[in-house]
Amino acid sequence: MLVFDLALKSLRNRAFSTSLTVGSIALSFALLIGVENVRVGMRESFSNTISQTDLIVGTKGGTIQLLLYSVFGMGAPTENVSWEAYRQWAEHPAVEWTIPYSLGDSHRGFRVVGTNEDFYRHYRYRGGQEIALAEGRANTDLYDVTLGADVAAELNYALGDEVSVTHGIGEVGFVTHDHMPFTVVGILDKTFTPVDRALYVTLEGMEAIHWEDGAPPASDDEHVHDDEAEAAPADDGHAHDDEAEAAPADDGHA
Repeated sequence: MLVFDLALKSLRNRAFSTSLTVGSIALSFALLIGVENVRVGMRESFSNTISQTDLIVGTKGGTIQLLLYSVFGMGAPTENVSWEAYRQWAEHPAVEWTIPYSLGDSHRGFRVVGTNEDFYRHYRYRGGQEIALAEGRANTDLYDVTLGADVAAELNYALGDEVSVTHGIGEVGFVTHDHMPFTVVGILDKTFTPVDRALYVTLEGMEAIHWEDGAPPASDDEHVHDDEAEAAPADDGHAHDDEAEAAPADDGHA
């Protein structure tokens, strides 16, 4: 008891420093718990947004930034991935499937994503659920567009409506391609992920609106993208950034 009494008196005599010590320990525990909660929340958010995907490929840079703009639709792409680089990944023997993303355009604040049929075939979210259509069909023709659920609801769009794409990401863009509008052919089911807040067009459609005459691009086997061409702006000052989500095949990993 004597030792306990002495310790108690010592703490009372050093009340201020003792309070600081206790407060520091409590703050450290709170920060530790907070960081762990954020980590778990981010992991769950990522798993709910996209699943059954092992790799997200982009240009050299921050991995967090790549994750944010390619999966969560936050921030802006930095540099370009050439078409050859994408094809190398897509044709790699250890890669089972890929989904190309072409970013850089928007419509009234919502992102426009250029992709292909593999998006509807392979994209999974929240435990392996597939992308489904609430109305219409997937975009397949040059000037087709499929809307995320939130885009259709907030902008009150329906099948058959026309949508003009703007260069740049944000409410106010640099160039609006009013002369070549897309036609709404489908509306996706609600997923409660960033998929709901985007518009989806074909890769050919994304490129065609930036051609001077609006002509469709060459076929896939004739369509050559090199590093210089991919990074160089088109006549209206437009350049696109591509990412590829890649899942390894059963026999190995990329």
